[in-house]
Amino acid sequence: MKIDETYKQFILRSAKATTTLSVEKEDIILAFNGSLSLSPDAHINPKFKQVGPELDINASGIDYVIARYAGPRVEEDYKAATVIFDLKKAYHENKGYSIILSIPGLKAEENDNSKYLEIESISVKLRGKSIYKKIKEIIE
Repeated sequence: MKIDETYKQFILRSAKATTTLSVEKEDIILAFNGSLSLSPDAHINPKFKQVGPELDINASGIDYVIARYAGPRVEEDYKAATVIFDLKKAYHENKGYSIILSIPGLKAEENDNSKYLEIESISVKLRGKSIYKKIKEIIE
């Protein structure tokens, strides 16, 4: 598969038990259903069923699903969700954090307006010590 465009989603489906992927350059995001190994010796195949938009629960023989999932609230004609993150150990760079939204089943294809997600707003509230309080703790 040749990946020759930026900001485009490419899809590769493989029915093989093992598929080798070689990437020549950095700055690429890989998303997949299944297991991943960086070498043949380090392969771990979890026994949990992979859940994605294509999963047919009835055809797969799944009797129950255990999850900590809170669906979005329905408010008027839109949906809203609240997510809490602990940023104490989160990766940050250049005095900031980055966020990536993953929407399973939504494909970023050119000229296809049949499926889209409109985000009206994202608000972020941070709680914790101010830099002044943190410095004061260190000094005292």
